[in-house]
Amino acid sequence: MGIVRRIASAALGDYSLFRVLALSAPAPARAARYQCAELADIAELAASGDPQIRSLAGYATSAANCFVVRLDSQIAAACCYGPGGSYKRSHLWPVQAGEARLDYVATAVAFRGRGMAQDLIRQSSAAICARGFAPLYALVYHSNAASHRAFERAGWRQIAWVGEAVPMGRRIRVTCSLRDRGAA
Repeated sequence: MGIVRRIASAALGDYSLFRVLALSAPAPARAARYQCAELADIAELAASGDPQIRSLAGYATSAANCFVVRLDSQIAAACCYGPGGSYKRSHLWPVQAGEARLDYVATAVAFRGRGMAQDLIRQSSAAICARGFAPLYALVYHSNAASHRAFERAGWRQIAWVGEAVPMGRRIRVTCSLRDRGAA
């Protein structure tokens, strides 16, 4: 663990820091190397041989809209969206009715580094927007540079930082907006 992380952990207790990314309208269509499709049977996620893809099964509820990229008949990448108003507990970035949040994106380890996540995010967000959801939001862990790049290349823009710390057992949430909500 790095020195900065140790100091932050000692001062803040458990903490998390996320970039809030938004998409107001789908990015212009362009040629994609990989094609995504809506997932018909969410049980396929739990049955995947890849632990990253399997972990999505917890996000794939009947209210979720999941999309996948398949290669050689296996799920190579997947993501799930949740519509606003469907979340039962408080969240760092609340999503209102008519909005949606991309809750989780995963690429199987064997398929990473090929640009699949970017194509998946671009195509799936266009499909969700076509269903009438806008804006779309995603929270990306502050140190996940690869995910942040994939979202930016798919047309999403950072609009805020949001964090949570629990110093001495007291939960503190902080939001630093960079743009108006939904102004991607």
